Amino acid sequence: MFLYSNFKLTEGRLTKFVEDWGVQVIGGCCGTRPDHIEALAEIGKTLKPKERHPSYEPSAASIYTAQPYEQDNSFLIVGERLNASGSKKCRDLLNAEDWDGLVSLAKSQVREGAHVLDVNVDYVGRDGVRDMRELVSRVVTNVTLPLMLDSTEWEKMEAGLKVAGGKCILNSTNYEDGEERFFKVLEIAKKYGAGVVIGTIDEDGMARTAEKKFQIAQRAYRQAVEYGIAPQEIFFDTLALPISTGIEEDRANGKATIESIRRIRKELPGSHVILGVSNVSFGLNPAARIVLNSMFLHEAMQVGAELGKMRSPSTNTPRIRRILSACGFKICSTR
Repeated sequence: MFLYSNFKLTEGRLTKFVEDWGVQVIGGCCGTRPDHIEALAEIGKTLKPKERHPSYEPSAASIYTAQPYEQDNSFLIVGERLNASGSKKCRDLLNAEDWDGLVSLAKSQVREGAHVLDVNVDYVGRDGVRDMRELVSRVVTNVTLPLMLDSTEWEKMEAGLKVAGGKCILNSTNYEDGEERFFKVLEIAKKYGAGVVIGTIDEDGMARTAEKKFQIAQRAYRQAVEYGIAPQEIFFDTLALPISTGIEEDRANGKATIESIRRIRKELPGSHVILGVSNVSFGLNPAARIVLNSMFLHEAMQVGAELGKMRSPSTNTPRIRRILSACGFKICSTR
């Protein structure tokens, strides 16, 4: 076998792979002759694969590699520049159907250290199902990272799932339009083996208090698990709201988000928390946003946040911590 490629792997030598390394499937390749397959079938009757003891590690995956949800030395970073809802550059490239430019944008996020790529093609007036299919089919063969398929419409997410390969995360579902849409996203997540992000929004709108955020998460957790979604594949987005509006009641937004994360991590076992970090500083100047985003991320990680959408470098000073404390944060000690 493989005489012309000088790779002389005979049927006899395959026994080592099975009995010493635990390989459970053996076979041929293009050009394999019938006599080789016949010999494999014969020796396969007596081979006993070495017993394996695999351990399950919840992860997203591309067609090239897996990315564990829980990182040893970091939070899981979701790169968000390939998002037509939040990036003008992405919108312009999408409107021009510059697929190569969009792939280059994805590659730039890999260089900057992202672990997962968010892909969002929501743009008024365009065929989002087609756009998701066209973009994802190109990204998956040019970028090694797993994808987070991001849309308000389940049809677009499913279009991406059909061409993505690997194991994606769906972003997102909630109860804003009732339970029908909530369960539809769970249905395609279960069908394609994807993780799913659940926002703390119900029929009354976006939750603002820690108690309301947790109540929605608790309801979603129960229904998702009963539907057959593993807890390890559930990601709660507690929807950070700006504390920078100048409105007195909004000063508590950050504290409410932090407290809701604490309760989710304590009372909804196995689930994860994802956070759009930069929302908290919306409206401030760039330098202030870097500082506030960094400190907000720090506090969120102390209580269990594991995934973050953020580009800013870290800044952590006593003065900034005093400012955040005045804005309603409970300052936590570093682990």
